[in-house]
Amino acid sequence: ASIKTRLSLIHPEDYQHYKNNVFNTLRNQKEDKWKIEYRFKDVEGNYKVVVDKACIIRSDGKAVRVIGAMQDITAQKELQQKIINQDTRNKQEIIKSIIEAQEKERRQLSVELHDNVNQMLASCKLMLEVAIENKANAEMLTQKSYQSIQTVINEIRRISHDLNPSAITDVGLV
Repeated sequence: ASIKTRLSLIHPEDYQHYKNNVFNTLRNQKEDKWKIEYRFKDVEGNYKVVVDKACIIRSDGKAVRVIGAMQDITAQKELQQKIINQDTRNKQEIIKSIIEAQEKERRQLSVELHDNVNQMLASCKLMLEVAIENKANAEMLTQKSYQSIQTVINEIRRISHDLNPSAITDVGLV
């Protein structure tokens, strides 16, 4: 096939790249081969991804003959794209799982803070308000508030330890 016919079968988006690569290699007397990947129209009119390899035979520095071969790598490219797509989906699933785990942990923390710690602190506040108004029971209510506050401190410490990654405990922050 003539060079003109061959060039007409190259995908329009790959044409300039092909032309620059091949003709620059032909003009460069120090290079004697090329390898280029592009889309090429087959006999059925479908574009296939090909690798075009060629050796240049020169005489007195001029290209006199080109011997080459094209290999259809469409299936290989499609498989690579499938692998990339699958890898992307896998990463998205991992990220989704991490986010869901973080949200679940935050919901649990929120429930613990609201239903446990917050309730104990509200109870302490009420007991102290009653103690201020009722001097007869003030010492007993203050003591109960003190004990409840100590329980809240221990509960917050427990929650903090639960949130702390075990690696920090095992290895330290250094």
